[in-house]
Amino acid sequence: MPVSSSSSFSTLLDVPFSEDNRPSFAEAQVLLNDFLAFVPLLHAQFARYDEIDALRRQDFVQSSLLAPSPPPITPGENMMVDVALASAGALNWKRLHGTVREPVGYFVAEHEEKDAAGWGRAESEVDASQEETLAWILDYASYRRTEIHEDHYGESDVTIEDIPKVIAANKYTKKAVMGTLRGFFRIQSRAPRVSRITFVLQGYAGGKIPEFVLKWSQKHTLSVASEVAEAFERNGVRVDKELRDALPLPPRKDDLNDEQLRVVDSCTSMERDLASIDWSSAKLKSFTAGVDTYAKRVKRGRGEKR
Repeated sequence: MPVSSSSSFSTLLDVPFSEDNRPSFAEAQVLLNDFLAFVPLLHAQFARYDEIDALRRQDFVQSSLLAPSPPPITPGENMMVDVALASAGALNWKRLHGTVREPVGYFVAEHEEKDAAGWGRAESEVDASQEETLAWILDYASYRRTEIHEDHYGESDVTIEDIPKVIAANKYTKKAVMGTLRGFFRIQSRAPRVSRITFVLQGYAGGKIPEFVLKWSQKHTLSVASEVAEAFERNGVRVDKELRDALPLPPRKDDLNDEQLRVVDSCTSMERDLASIDWSSAKLKSFTAGVDTYAKRVKRGRGEKR
């Protein structure tokens, strides 16, 4: 996609030597390496990795795939979405052990070791729009995604098409059972530049799999949720303001239904009861300037539940 001006070139080196001054193969290799050493230096001098990635996402957002009037979802597509959401919602999810303090929530569904399939879920806030978040996820060959992959696995020249050949050629893996993964992303808008992403994944190992292996692999596979959150992380104070600005105004009393009106009446009655209590002796120590805190035990009347 034409997102920026760039250049590429090839260099052909042809150096004549006389018969009396012909270098050995090792000497020629040294000369060749010295001559071509400027290529990576030239690349590093003009590298714009983050800028190029941003331009690619911008091009994706502005493309016809995310046009203002996209084609409507077909009945088959709508059924697939409903089935996926219902299946994930019916599971008994538990927070993955050791991830409580992490900004990204990792969850696993109850799993029996005799079962070869397992479910995992990751949830995170992303300081970007729905379109930008989706563009980052789909651009799996971006500079940043490639850097993350190399940090985890090292450099590799193997393509997706080559993976079956590599597995078949290795004596340790050619008899292995091929597992499968399937899942979906759900990206919800919380503000014009803030989204919430939910990544649900079902893995089938093709055989019995210990639970501790399953949990490790699920978190590792779901790590894209934390990677996209880190990629767009912005100033928290500004993001909080954007979220507050995006909150809808509360409805007027005339727009409330009967159940909502009963809640309002209950709160109003409670407010009148609290106003008649002497709070002067119930003040607590406050740790926030300008905020007074009180606590007092109130005896309930007969039949009262509050």
